[in-house]
Amino acid sequence: MDRPKIICHMETSLNAKIRGPYMSSPARYDLVKNYEDTHMSFGCQAWLAGRVTMEFFAGEEPPVFDPAAPTCPREDWVAPTELKDFIVVVDPSGKLAWKQNSITLGEYGPLGKYRYRPTGHIIELLSERASDQYVSYLRQQGISYIFAGTDQLDLELAMRKLKSLFGVETMVLGGGAIVNGGFFNAGLVDELSLVIAPVLDDAIGTPTFSERGEHMPPQPPVGFSLIEVKTLPGDNVWLRYARRSHDDFYQQEEQ
Repeated sequence: MDRPKIICHMETSLNAKIRGPYMSSPARYDLVKNYEDTHMSFGCQAWLAGRVTMEFFAGEEPPVFDPAAPTCPREDWVAPTELKDFIVVVDPSGKLAWKQNSITLGEYGPLGKYRYRPTGHIIELLSERASDQYVSYLRQQGISYIFAGTDQLDLELAMRKLKSLFGVETMVLGGGAIVNGGFFNAGLVDELSLVIAPVLDDAIGTPTFSERGEHMPPQPPVGFSLIEVKTLPGDNVWLRYARRSHDDFYQQEEQ
């Protein structure tokens, strides 16, 4: 395969919410640790999320450009780094104001901070909408970037480059909902992994783990085959599914 194996791995409520009041409930203490433990079991080299998710790490303020910075070629750039793990960011227009070129992910629970993932070098996925100033900004920050697509991000091309340029064999896809939906819509998700908390969240207007964006064409229902089900601490459940091919799914439905 000329792209990484892609596993969509999400923590959710019973009704598939990924944000909302349930996230502040006591039940999420176990959910976070279970999610991190299962994430680490995949042996992946990269974790991908969208711009809105990554604002938590980069901040919401716009980047400040150096007017004296030289214009850089609008081509892929692999920044020097000794890190072997990567944080991949869907940021087609180039909006995130990074102040570092790597991220260490950790969580807090009732016993304090626990379970770090390896520190990951940041890779930005850009479309041609990203400005020259932003490209120079990333170069100054020592952040790698990939160009894929003109107006909308070409996810298939970006994934091929991620493997060829950075050697990523397995990547965890971690949202948000529209980013996940884009990968499902493009047929790029090989496995679906859900860690589910025993909490029902009836908040209105909060996203589920995968939703179709306005620019995405509608697709037929996607079929999956069950890999395994595990019970985890805190009455959590871990579901793993492999994606079926379109023809295999509909042939079985007709039988």
